Amino acid sequence: MKNTFCKIALSTAIMGSLAAADIQDSEEAKITIEADGTRTITRKDGAKVQIKPDGSKHIEDGKGDTIDINTDGSKTVTEKDGTKIDVKADGTKSITKPDGTTIQIKK
Repeated sequence: MKNTFCKIALSTAIMGSLAAADIQDSEEAKITIEADGTRTITRKDGAKVQIKPDGSKHIEDGKGDTIDINTDGSKTVTEKDGTKIDVKADGTKSITKPDGTTIQIKK
């Protein structure tokens, strides 16, 4: 594993959909590359972007909310309170509250 603290400049072309993680140009961050090729960029405030070899992404805002973007286009948002929002590749959505209540919204 290689850890580096450095000034990084990430262009919109490189970040693409990861701009939601709010990583700004020339911000000090820790870059980690795991043996399996997983790349993780962690800002000092705890926000994190993880890019896996298969192209899937895991983004944390540093405050407890996360989003997982899968290679099939589906996404899962998990809020700090435990609420999960799933969006399937076909546009079908479901919201599950911490008490287990689920609302499904079909496309």
